[in-house]
Amino acid sequence: MQRVAQQQQANRVGESGQVPLRKKRFYIRENEWFYQTRNGKEHGPYKSLTDAKQSLALFLRRSGVIRFTL
Repeated sequence: MQRVAQQQQANRVGESGQVPLRKKRFYIRENEWFYQTRNGKEHGPYKSLTDAKQSLALFLRRSGVIRFTL
C-alpha cells in the first residue's frame, strides 16, 4: 500500500498542476465500506476498508490510471 500512497500524492497520466485532494474517496455506511470514483460512481459494498482499498487499486490499475502490482 506504500506505493499506492505515493501514487496518490503525484499527478496522474494526463494531469498537470497541483495534485487534487484524494483522501475522502472512502466512506462507511451501515457497517459497509464504499469508494467513489471521479465520475461519481459508487463502488461497494465491501466488508472492510482494506477490501475497498484493494478494489480501488485494482480498478485504477485496470483503467490505466496508475501502474503498479498488488
